[in-house]
Amino acid sequence: MTRVATRLSTTDSIRMVLVRGGTFDMGSNRHASEQPVHSVTVSSFYMSIYEITQEQWEVVTGYNYSSYRNCRQCAMEGVSWDEVQQFLAELNRRTGKHHRLPTEAEWEYAARGGHYLSNYLYSGSNNIRDIASAYSDDMPEVARHTQVVGQHRPNELGIYDMNGNLQEWCSDWYDEHYYEKREANNPKGPTSGVARVYRGGFYATYPEFMTNTYRRQDPEHYAVPSSNWPTLGFRIVRDVD
Repeated sequence: MTRVATRLSTTDSIRMVLVRGGTFDMGSNRHASEQPVHSVTVSSFYMSIYEITQEQWEVVTGYNYSSYRNCRQCAMEGVSWDEVQQFLAELNRRTGKHHRLPTEAEWEYAARGGHYLSNYLYSGSNNIRDIASAYSDDMPEVARHTQVVGQHRPNELGIYDMNGNLQEWCSDWYDEHYYEKREANNPKGPTSGVARVYRGGFYATYPEFMTNTYRRQDPEHYAVPSSNWPTLGFRIVRDVD
């Protein structure tokens, strides 16, 4: 993979990369919830290179209830969408900047390599083993939990772990049929709903459910804003000043 120059910003030890805006074909024909493929344009934004770690979470919130508290550089797991909003509010108070969760469109655009648009199946490769830990029948028990961030290869933008380690919250409400509206300019999802969008796979996901375009079709039992399942984490974005 060709490495590219990146423009970095650091906020409270959270390294972020500039994702230059562009237009891409969002979705795929693999699953019904990923259809129809439609053209979307997103503006430039900064995205955290890694998922938010236990250490970063604890610095901002003052607490850490991770099941793996002896691993401060592991991705922070088991945080609800509502708790993430509290984290963001405190981070923004401390920094005077506006950090937020990515929209679903921003997440997919970054996973695909942003304006480089590699169109790999996964974020940075067509081989999931290059960029993530994926489930296999012989997977050791020690690997079946959140891992230290950045252990695998990054994508073209220098972003790590978008298809593995933890599933990642997005800002949007979930609607299986939302793509049918074909909203083209910085789509932010439905105005209401039951569950929030989450993207990417986690440490024990089968590869077919870890692609850049995969959307769960039944998240209502799993991704209501108060859900704090141990496979859920997040990364953050910030608008360009």
